[in-house]
Amino acid sequence: MDQATGRMVPPFSKEDALLRDVRRVAPFLDTGKDTTAYLRADLETPRLDKIYSFLWLAGLPRPARPLHRQTLLMRTVYLTENPDEHLVWHDASLFIKPIPAYLLDYEFWEQELCNDVALYESAYGLLVSYVWLVRHPSDLHVASGAGLLPVDIDWNDWVVFVTDLNVRLDSTMLCNVDRRYRYGELRLSRLNTLYRLGLAGFSLRNAVYGFMSGSVRYTTFFERNFGWMLAVFVYVTVVLSAMQVALATDRFSNSANFQQFSYGLALLSIAFVLAAVSFLTKQGDIIGPAVESLAVDIDGRCSTGTVTFQNILKQHQNGRSWEIPLRRPLGSQAARDRCLVLDDAFLGITPLFDPQPEDHKVDIIAISGLGGHAFGSFKERDGDHMWLRDSLPYDLTREDTLNPMARVMVYGYESSVANSNSFQNLEDLATSFHHSLLALAHTPTTRPIIFIAHSLGGLIIKETLITMSKSKNEDDLKLAKAVYGIVFFGVPHDGMDISSLIPMVENGPNRFLVESINRINSQILSIQRREFHTALGGEGDSEIICFYETEESRTGQKDKHGNWTMQGPRACLVTKSSATRCRSWEDGPEHTCAIARTHSDMVKFSRQDHEYDKSRERLRGLARRALMAQHRKRSAGAKYYVNRSATWEKLKMQLGFDQRPGAADARQRVSLFGLGGVGKTQIALAYVYWLRGEFPDLSVFWVHASTEERFRQSYASIAEECDIPGRKDTELDLLMLVKAWLEKKLKTQWFMVIDNADDAQLFFPLQQNTSHRPNEKLGRYIPECAHGSILVTTRNKKAGLRFLRGKPPIEVGNMTSDESSQLMRNILENDDIRDDELSGLATRLENLPLALAQAAAFIQENTISISQYIRLLDESNIALVDRLSEPFETVGRDSDTPHTVTATWIISFKQIEKQDRFASEVLSLISLFDRQAIPREFITYYWQKKTVSEVDKPSQEARVIKALGTLKAFCFISKVKDESLDMHRLVQLVAHKWLTIKDKMAEFAQQALQIVSSAFPYGDFETREVCLKYLPHAHAVLMNESTSLRKERAGLLHCMAGYFDYEGHWEEAEQYGIGAVKLKIEIHGEEHPSTLTSMANLALTYLQQGRWKDAEELQ
Repeated sequence: MDQATGRMVPPFSKEDALLRDVRRVAPFLDTGKDTTAYLRADLETPRLDKIYSFLWLAGLPRPARPLHRQTLLMRTVYLTENPDEHLVWHDASLFIKPIPAYLLDYEFWEQELCNDVALYESAYGLLVSYVWLVRHPSDLHVASGAGLLPVDIDWNDWVVFVTDLNVRLDSTMLCNVDRRYRYGELRLSRLNTLYRLGLAGFSLRNAVYGFMSGSVRYTTFFERNFGWMLAVFVYVTVVLSAMQVALATDRFSNSANFQQFSYGLALLSIAFVLAAVSFLTKQGDIIGPAVESLAVDIDGRCSTGTVTFQNILKQHQNGRSWEIPLRRPLGSQAARDRCLVLDDAFLGITPLFDPQPEDHKVDIIAISGLGGHAFGSFKERDGDHMWLRDSLPYDLTREDTLNPMARVMVYGYESSVANSNSFQNLEDLATSFHHSLLALAHTPTTRPIIFIAHSLGGLIIKETLITMSKSKNEDDLKLAKAVYGIVFFGVPHDGMDISSLIPMVENGPNRFLVESINRINSQILSIQRREFHTALGGEGDSEIICFYETEESRTGQKDKHGNWTMQGPRACLVTKSSATRCRSWEDGPEHTCAIARTHSDMVKFSRQDHEYDKSRERLRGLARRALMAQHRKRSAGAKYYVNRSATWEKLKMQLGFDQRPGAADARQRVSLFGLGGVGKTQIALAYVYWLRGEFPDLSVFWVHASTEERFRQSYASIAEECDIPGRKDTELDLLMLVKAWLEKKLKTQWFMVIDNADDAQLFFPLQQNTSHRPNEKLGRYIPECAHGSILVTTRNKKAGLRFLRGKPPIEVGNMTSDESSQLMRNILENDDIRDDELSGLATRLENLPLALAQAAAFIQENTISISQYIRLLDESNIALVDRLSEPFETVGRDSDTPHTVTATWIISFKQIEKQDRFASEVLSLISLFDRQAIPREFITYYWQKKTVSEVDKPSQEARVIKALGTLKAFCFISKVKDESLDMHRLVQLVAHKWLTIKDKMAEFAQQALQIVSSAFPYGDFETREVCLKYLPHAHAVLMNESTSLRKERAGLLHCMAGYFDYEGHWEEAEQYGIGAVKLKIEIHGEEHPSTLTSMANLALTYLQQGRWKDAEELQ
């Protein structure tokens, strides 16, 4: 409350609000609807208020425990939208109300909550409860993952928000906070007791249901109520015994009434016991399903659950499916008919576990063997534990969050041995499996695949992969590339003992299949071994683990009823040599392992099974290496990128390309902001590489946005590359043409990167300057449509906020020490570098990616060690380094430049000057142009100007190539596809400082002005594209005041004025025309032909604007 005015104010400042303009997000809160009624239902706690005086019996007057502590207490968080149930706990369950978005919006508090005391206190209390719950980064991670807080809230922003909130909060008295929140967690069982005792008012509902009702199973009911039931039973027994004794006495033996009462009570007791026994017996006969898992099918059309029945009805035990029609959703005319299908055959692919979309990294597919069942083959014998469903998903977890990361599936097929009607051969089975896998190729993201195969299932997988490797179909190639590992359990690569199987199949249609896997001279298996050897590529492209049995198995034998049972003589079905004869480079102990089981039982694991431990560790290693291999493939085009998981996962989650269509968290615009050189562009580039690998049909556009000219150039390139109609029509606005084409004409999905959008005023008008025309800003040309997404990189957080309309951008901070070490290892292509050396270098360079990359380039170029490079850094003049880190008057502001970057680059500049003087001159020269899209012809022209005595190479082209190669080796420049060059802004600024220190700034500024002035043509239809290309560099050289070449400056101003005049930019044409006329008058006088030409052009510019008087004055 504002002490001066007495009016309630929001509990946090407007600047620290985490969300803005919530009304647009939640339309039901619009003015004109009953907002107050909704807010009361959403915030107030009337049921707890009724028993507030007794809440001390249900909870303690202290803050609630943070979320990570709740997890340690083994409590599961369940969401509730009822504020009365917020922070209520029962057994291992805790109910929490997600924080309403409007509570994080300052303006909503002002407009709706500050005008009602009850609403204000309730809202304040709910907000305070989240201050209790989220006290650590781990708490924020739990809250975001559980849907309690918006996922895009950053920890640093939350700290600022909570700090502001705590400053305004009296933590002792909790003033202006609803009294319910003077207590933390409340115990449900005691709240129920308080309600049943009538402390909230007497009613039948309160007496029966209490505060919050729930349903339990019969077994749970008897477990919880066994005590009082036993007491009643004992009491009744004692009463009956007493009555029996009484009947033996003289007093009651002759009492007819007592005898009749005792007789009736005894019959009633017997009847009650019989009824109870009958009831409990019937419960065992009723279908009592327990849902063990629920996962989305790979085609996304339905969900599949595994259900255990205590006693299933006999008519559903015949292997056939049972369909239950479901109602079509109301108002959905186009929805397909729905039904619930019960099926115990598990044919095709069945998902057993589906992780959260953001955690899903790997796909595991298991296939059973001959005569097996897709599900039952992997289930413990005489038990319900199925390790693929109940253990493996929780053993394959992400390293950062420990959340399950693997989707686990089983594949089922007809494989019975006796009495089979199937005549499928190995090729037929592989073809069916192949087609079932194709659904994986059609998902938005193809993840690494690991196969688990038992017996014949392994041969089916091998045959399928051979077919894929020979195919030219894109889906097949995509799937084959995704397969990283296979775990074979008892797979007969060289055949198996089928002597016990032949009597079972007799002359059935499946006899050929059984004989094809014979261990004696099987031609099919010999061919398969040869072709599979390279089906997954060469050594290092994939991994295979082979498990083999070490116990003899029972074979088939008919019992006295003529039924086949596995009670025959014992035999080894698949030998070790057959089970491990796979690929030549994987026959060592690291790729083979024994399982002390029979052939059938080697894939049946119980909960605490030491044999499962072997499989688990091998699968963990496969999954980890599969992700590393995937990362290496995706980062092959981004050598200077190291996975920064937190930023990467935020970026993927917010853009949502790998999520299911319509994902609620996906955004159409995302922004990365951070210090220059911190790696924003590299992250964006790596994301583009990833997108191109996952979505080959996606159109990707890269737009440079450091200046208006670069933005226009990029749009012009898009128009040219995409052959947009009308792009050569000078009457049309090219920027608007490209925007309209992306929004309306390009029907496929596209992705755009707007790089280096640091100047917010370039895109958006100043908010305080209402007189400025917003149409002149570039923001209006950014396309916006449902099939397009945009990623913006910027050093300016405010610019990022403007692009995202107030939503927080993703901050890219400096690398961690481990990430810096990995970056250096990547660039130097050496994994054996000592950790202490890498740590020392990373510390000196403040873990800045750009500085590390250039340090590595220096080390490679000079073939020195990291320790030698560190000594070079330590020997530098500290005073000089500090001075170079401060703003330099003639260069411009440089307050954010890290001093270690400057130290690194000055060392590199000296080395380049020593080994290649021309390369050093080129670096100095191009630093005075615009840093992006520097034309290569500028460098060629500079070489041609050098005197003959300086020429040390007969070929100018070879000399230019050598100089540019030196600069590329130091990572100071990079080449783009049109042969132009880019230079990072920090490199450019440090190069300016280097020129100033050497007193060479004026010399190279004159060279740069002469080159651009000579190359820049007068603007007309034929030269306008060249003018547009050179325009940013013309601006750059004109901004440098250290040159005295007035004639070249005047000529350049004259040509630029001509270009702007042709393009119809009259204000710019006038500005540059006046400059040209003024300089030429000073140089040549008013009557000189060159001066008169510029004056005539300026007069024409005035005439185009209707300024007749100004034009006449120049005549």
